[in-house]
Amino acid sequence: MLTKKIEWHSHYFHTVSSTMDMAKDLLKQGHTPPFYVLSDQQSFGRGRYERQWQSPKGNLYLTLVTPLKNLESAPFYAYITALSVLDAVRDLLPNIAHSLTLKWPNDILLNSKKTGGILLEIQDDKIIIGIGLNITSHPQDTAFTAIHLCLTKESLSPQDITSAITQQFDKWQGIFEEEGFGPLKFYWLDNRDPKHQQVSIHPNRGEPGECCNNEHQIQGRFHDLDGRGCLIIEEIDSKGIITLTKHSTGDVFFI
Repeated sequence: MLTKKIEWHSHYFHTVSSTMDMAKDLLKQGHTPPFYVLSDQQSFGRGRYERQWQSPKGNLYLTLVTPLKNLESAPFYAYITALSVLDAVRDLLPNIAHSLTLKWPNDILLNSKKTGGILLEIQDDKIIIGIGLNITSHPQDTAFTAIHLCLTKESLSPQDITSAITQQFDKWQGIFEEEGFGPLKFYWLDNRDPKHQQVSIHPNRGEPGECCNNEHQIQGRFHDLDGRGCLIIEEIDSKGIITLTKHSTGDVFFI
């Protein structure tokens, strides 16, 4: 397959409130996607469910904006982006390539610890994709243990990783448009973290602390992804009866 080359327009800043907010501002100003916003720092970076994303200098704060051909394809961009980030980092840091894995729905892991996350938003006929990646530092006391990529003397700049991600994004979006979700699904499954077998799902929308609330958690065994990218797990009741349940959102923890 020939990779379709996307002409990305770049917007670089030293500091922004968040790259996603800046991307929305650029859309309002009439800038036409595809483009990306890259910033050295963010004053109000955020992750899923409006959680704060700590944003010191040295890490990656990137937002991609690209046309969305139809609303039904939006959920698949989490997979297009995750695979793009995974392959980009592996190419740039081959010494840790074997330790990089994926966690459903939007996380990139190193040694089974979170090193990156993805946030999707839809605006009219466009999809806005926020990417945060811990390169030189990581936050402490997070619900899911964090880590940063450059644990050795090897360095990686946000500009390097941005260039690599956009190239991989071209590739994976092209595969999706030509062949559908199948190839993405199988590649994701091949690269999911080995600790994914037994999981706890917290289907919340609340504050960061609520993701550790055991009252509403669902525990089970990883089973598969469905054709829409939903997580399928096996739940076993007290009588040993197995029920397959699908989940389109939620926080996943390994148990």
